[in-house]
Amino acid sequence: MASTSAEVKRLSPGENILLYGDNFIVGVGFVHSVDESELCHGEIIGRGRISVQICSSLRPDFILPYPSPGANTVGEVVNSFAIWDISKVYPMPQLPQSQNQEAPEPTPNDSTQVPADERQSTSRGRENNVKLEDQLFFKVRKNWANVEVTLLSIVESLPIADGIIFLPFSTSCVGEVRVGEQYAGVLVSTIHSEIDPTILDKDLPNFHPDDPITVRWPILHLKIASNGAILGNLYKAFEDAGTRGAQTGDEDMPVKKKRAYNSAKRTKPNPEVLLQRRLNQKKMSMCTPDKISECLRFTCTCSRECMRKVDKKDIIEEQSFFYNEPYTTRVEYILSKFDHPGFEEGYMLFRTLEVCKKTFYTLYGFVKQTFYNYEKSYTMGQRVGFHGNSGTFKPKDTTIFARACMKSFFQQTAEPLPHKESRNENTDGIIYRLPKALSRVP
Repeated sequence: MASTSAEVKRLSPGENILLYGDNFIVGVGFVHSVDESELCHGEIIGRGRISVQICSSLRPDFILPYPSPGANTVGEVVNSFAIWDISKVYPMPQLPQSQNQEAPEPTPNDSTQVPADERQSTSRGRENNVKLEDQLFFKVRKNWANVEVTLLSIVESLPIADGIIFLPFSTSCVGEVRVGEQYAGVLVSTIHSEIDPTILDKDLPNFHPDDPITVRWPILHLKIASNGAILGNLYKAFEDAGTRGAQTGDEDMPVKKKRAYNSAKRTKPNPEVLLQRRLNQKKMSMCTPDKISECLRFTCTCSRECMRKVDKKDIIEEQSFFYNEPYTTRVEYILSKFDHPGFEEGYMLFRTLEVCKKTFYTLYGFVKQTFYNYEKSYTMGQRVGFHGNSGTFKPKDTTIFARACMKSFFQQTAEPLPHKESRNENTDGIIYRLPKALSRVP
């Protein structure tokens, strides 16, 4: 083991770690808590133990040393928390750089590694191209860490082993060999039993199941376990997309898109949308301090002095409630205010106070004409629609019976003829022509 128990005790939360079982690696994760008094799944961590979060499992069937609620194996607690013995938790080893290797590859913030001919170039597109390629390279490589992959044989592309990407960056070293751009360092966990031993000895020499090793493997022969995609093909697709975006100088939008087609013909706005927009604007403009102050400055001319009895807090609450309701609800609410014993005497009900009509529509922010339209709707039994106070008066029972008799007589006696001028909402598009004897005026 690369670390001792003294080093393990200095682990800090968030540090990448390796979880060991019986002398073999079980999974990879990071430290969640090292406090012995904290809880994990309702259980105290305790002395000699820590709380970890498992990112990926190399042996999903391994039994947890301290089972969690509803989970007994490592594979069941991936991306979740578990309690582990501190003696079997080791920090992620940092492999040394090769002594005889050349200078490391350029980083996104290291401009000195760009070739001289490109540093001296005056072409802005070439500078953006170099910068974007560096950023794309490190961004994609960083996402490879701790990804579960399947190793394919180099000659026949057959699956021979499983593992996780342990060293994603090309500047890392496996032994004394640098990983390189077209390779990745993989921590091998299991080997498929049906593989020919000759292929295994050629591709993975000195491998033992109880002692996982890190190998340098081509990215074109690494298959992602989650979706089955080849890692090298994905990297090439990202690289091609970044190169196309660098030619345009646009880093946030790599692929150049065409301008959207905008028709010169303007569409007619929806009247319901416009109406709702006007109502919302009116609602927002009513409950303002200026409107409330205007209501309080109003002086009632009746003998009761109705405005003196109204509190400012009641005005704010009533207007806020009233203008936050839909239009039809507001109409029904106002019409219900007329159903009051004092209405015949000229008084309305504002919350629990009787006020005169002028004070009433001033408190609600109406104009005089709007209030009397409401009053007329109440007294005449007008059917109020969504678009306002327009509509036909409700006829009497005798009038309804007379119209029904006349319509029945016309349909039986007269000759129906289509007429385009009568095609409106209230007719069926038919005009009835009476006989000459019945249409003569005496």
